[in-house]
Amino acid sequence: RAAAVLAQANASSPRRLSVVYGSILCTGAELAAYKAGSVLELDRASGAPAEILVDGKPFGRGVIGSKDGKTAVRLVEVFP
Repeated sequence: RAAAVLAQANASSPRRLSVVYGSILCTGAELAAYKAGSVLELDRASGAPAEILVDGKPFGRGVIGSKDGKTAVRLVEVFP
């Protein structure tokens, strides 16, 4: 019974879902030089899967696309 109550509480708790499409490693000097209009080359090729995190932990992978004119992510893999 306690496990069921705990599971229900966890299911209704808000979770932060993040989509990471890429990242870069840069020095402080490079970071300071960035301004509006700067182009940041990510560590992934165009069309590569995005990482999906829940509360900062890996959840799955997805493909960036659009739906109803908005940016969207289609899940292609959910980790066990």
